[in-house]
Amino acid sequence: MNRSRLAIWVGLAVFLGAYLGSPFLALHQMRQAAEQKDAVALSAHIDFPALRASAKHAVDAKVGRKLAAKPHRKSETIWGAVLLSTLARNAIDDLVTPDGVAKLLAASDAEPGAPRVGQRKRTSPELNFDYEGLDVFLVHVQQAGLPGEGITLVMRRKGFAEWVLVGVRL
Repeated sequence: MNRSRLAIWVGLAVFLGAYLGSPFLALHQMRQAAEQKDAVALSAHIDFPALRASAKHAVDAKVGRKLAAKPHRKSETIWGAVLLSTLARNAIDDLVTPDGVAKLLAASDAEPGAPRVGQRKRTSPELNFDYEGLDVFLVHVQQAGLPGEGITLVMRRKGFAEWVLVGVRL
């Protein structure tokens, strides 16, 4: 009887560990794919249509917040914001694709962690993790020394233990 209870508790612990720890495994796999410049493996963890829509919405919202913060908006400022938003949307359409990911990975020719010529060494970003329900996992990325300039990556559960990147919040 004690063995069966122990087996149930161990099984429950393994189940919960796999269920709650699976986004960290997905992040690890994404990081490995990026470091190895494996665009196919990285793309398998990204829902491109959802990520494109989320990125466009985030850019529009950020431009709108910046515009609303200016007390005396001039028509040039408004037109500049519209132009910026349009350019950003076009860039998102071009970059947030499997081919765009491959191009970005190919363009990063420096070894991971090595500074490029003429650049100072980058500091590692601070990462914080949070669940937004059981099926949405948030990765808050904050660059050291830049308060308020962080982004949040939104991952959604796909199946039991698989996660895909579906959004970004600025």
